[in-house]
This record gives sequence, C-alpha cells and structure tokens, in this order.
Amino acid sequence: MDSPSSTAPQPQTARHLRILLVENNPNDTLAFRRAFERSQVPCDITIYPDAEQALVYLKNQTVTYDLLVTNYILPGMSGLELWQAILDSKIPVPVVVLTEAGSEHLAAEALRAGVADYLIKDPSQGYLDLLPVVLPQVVHKYRRNRTQQQVHGIIGEAFDRVERAKQEWEATVDTLPQFICLIDRQERILRANRTMESWGLAKVQEVKGQSVHDLFHPMCHEPNCYMTTLWPQALEQVAQGVAIEFEAEDTKLERYLLVQIRPISGKAQREIKSQNSFAIVVFEDITERKRANEALLKSLQETKMAYEQAKVYAHELTDEIKDRRRAEATLREYAAEL
Repeated sequence: MDSPSSTAPQPQTARHLRILLVENNPNDTLAFRRAFERSQVPCDITIYPDAEQALVYLKNQTVTYDLLVTNYILPGMSGLELWQAILDSKIPVPVVVLTEAGSEHLAAEALRAGVADYLIKDPSQGYLDLLPVVLPQVVHKYRRNRTQQQVHGIIGEAFDRVERAKQEWEATVDTLPQFICLIDRQERILRANRTMESWGLAKVQEVKGQSVHDLFHPMCHEPNCYMTTLWPQALEQVAQGVAIEFEAEDTKLERYLLVQIRPISGKAQREIKSQNSFAIVVFEDITERKRANEALLKSLQETKMAYEQAKVYAHELTDEIKDRRRAEATLREYAAEL
C-alpha cells in the first residue's frame, strides 16, 4: 500500500480537524490543502488517491478522523461504495462527497445513501472557499448528533432498566396475598397491587384517586365502621411519623383484617420521585387465623367446662362412696350384734 501524502494525525484539541481526503486528482488535492491554509482553520489532512487504500488505512488506525472527504468518481471503488464500506465496518466518521459539475444526480444519490453532505466542484472553483466553512459545520453537526444519540441511548437504557425493575417489582408485589397500596395525605390511592382484584374490590387500573374507604365500603355511612373510627385516628398518628397496626372486622368484606400503616419518609419520597406519597398501607386477611384462634379458644373453654363438670362428678362420686361405706359399716355392726 502506498503511503499517504501526509503524516498520520496526532491527537489535537477539539477545534483541530483531522481530515482524510480521498482524491486522485493532484491539482484538486493541492487546491484542497491551500484552501485550508488560506482560511487558517487548523487541521491535519491525510490524502489517499483511491478508496481501497483509504479504507484499509481507516480500519488499521487507532486515531480516529473527524471527517472523510471523498471524490465520487475514483479509480476502482467509488466514493459512494467507500461510504457503504465505512457503514458496514462501523467506522464512526462523517463523509462528505465531492462531485463534478453536471453530476448533481450523483450528489442526490449520495445524500439518500446517508452521507453527511456534498459539494460540487464548479469550474470557477468557488467550492474551495466553502470547504473551510462547510466542513467544520459538518463535523460539529456530526458530533452533536452522535452525542445526542449516546445520551438518548443512555436514557433509553436507564428507562429500560427502570421499566424492568418496575415490572419485576409489580410482578413480585402482585403475587403477595396482602392488599398493598400507596396513599397520599388525602387518603387517595396512588398505586396498588392486584390483590384487590382477587378480593373483588376493583380492577387495579380503576383505583387511582379513590379513597381506601370508598374502595372498601362504597356509599358507607355506618357510624361504627372502623374506616370511620379507627382509620382516621391511625392516619393522624402516621402523620406524626408513627407506624400503626390494628385489627378490625370488616363486615362488608366478611373478613378479619390486620391493618399496617407506615409513613413514607422524605428520603423514600425522593427515591420513588413522588412528593404526594404519604403512607404505605398493608391489609392482611387474617380471617382463617382469627377463626382458628376462636375455634381453639372455644375448644379450650369447652375442655375447661368438661373438666369442671368432671371435678364436680368426681366429688359427688366420692361422697357417694363414703356414704355407702358408712352404710356398709353400720350393717356389719348390726349383724355382729345379732
């Protein structure tokens, strides 16, 4: 492979352009270089006369170029074919195509293929004055778009991770038998798991903004309802930063419930990105446990009563035995006297 007409570029400042020019016309090559010298735009220009050599050079270089400028018509591989090879090799460099006057259709074809820009070599060589202006703009636009793509990619990955974590969390919480909800200071539900559906309360998509009382007891006006008595008292204590736990019999749901209410700290609010979050509420159905305890208590009471009755019967039996023994002794004494 022939050597390029300039030394390999060294790392420079962000404003110092590293340009790889693929041009087989020596006069155009010289004019290209002089255009940048006149403009005093700092740059390193590496020149190759054909696309094949330039592509091999690009693949083997550890220092990347800011820009590749190529003539459309070249010996062997064309400038457009070079661009396609750069895409296939995933070499991160923008490409500007130079075409001859009268070949604007080739420039349009190159743009459709995705090149960054094109310039037409007009006979008066006015394009040379545009080079120091247009090419830095192309580099700036490419860098900006690439940065935006990277940022969008990072944001997209972050959102994907958050969404996966959210889905995993929801899948985990939805498998729990307890009804769990996040409420605000007005007792409105912000989020809840799907246990409410198995309890026959509502669809999970329908509960946001409802109060817990309305969800559990629609149109409830019972003065002794625990949602009217215990629930407001508990929320007042939770507002003071105190976690509350109590049991209640829900006659409408026909369940015994263990209710746990825990306040949301400021740190937790920041982590879940919600300033409205007030408390986490967990309703655990303890009906079976409660009924089992009641059955056990009833059994113990019945056993105690049976024991007390047995004691009375044993006492009565003892008295009866004593009376019989006394009677037998009297009969023996009477028989002896006879």
